[in-house]
Amino acid sequence: VIVKNINAIEDLLNGDERKRSCLLYLRIRLAIQRLVQELKLRHDVSKILNDLRPMLMAASVNLDIGFESLAQVLTEISSCGHDSKELDDLLDELADKVGECRQQIEVARCRFLRGKYYFERKKWKDAVRQLSFCVYAFEKESSLDELIRSSGMMGLALWELKLPYSAEAFLVKAANFLLKDFWSSGRIPHLLVSTLELLCEIELMLGRLV
Repeated sequence: VIVKNINAIEDLLNGDERKRSCLLYLRIRLAIQRLVQELKLRHDVSKILNDLRPMLMAASVNLDIGFESLAQVLTEISSCGHDSKELDDLLDELADKVGECRQQIEVARCRFLRGKYYFERKKWKDAVRQLSFCVYAFEKESSLDELIRSSGMMGLALWELKLPYSAEAFLVKAANFLLKDFWSSGRIPHLLVSTLELLCEIELMLGRLV
């Protein structure tokens, strides 16, 4: 019954030039639903992604499709619990396109979800690829809490990749804001303790702290 109703809606929209945006968004939603189902079953999703890409690129510049709708699509793609280069490439392409036309801060939040997914699974290179965009966007938009979290995670991921100098730069950024909060509120968050501990370890390793 649901399939019949969807087909009927598609037929109705397809015959009206004024409803092109509605038809495009409906097809995107159906493709996303298929994508999530196939990922859960661990099936190959190459064809779905190939079909989805041109629709998403068209939607990203379609002013009739609201940013909130695209942000929801980005969030759903980011939340897919599956390691896939094709999926990441699609997310990157759509995020860049939406970021050019809409709000980078929302795009960064979607990328952060993907970065967090990889971070929790210790896939450090993939985590860094997503989080690097987040740090820049959160700093640009002065989103302090999100900047601290993304900077801390970025620093930890870089440390795991044996890049102490790069890790230190992001950890210092996170520690700086956390210490400011400590002096004003008196709270000592767990992230501050972990960040300072790792910074001491880096300094010891580099021979600058004895």
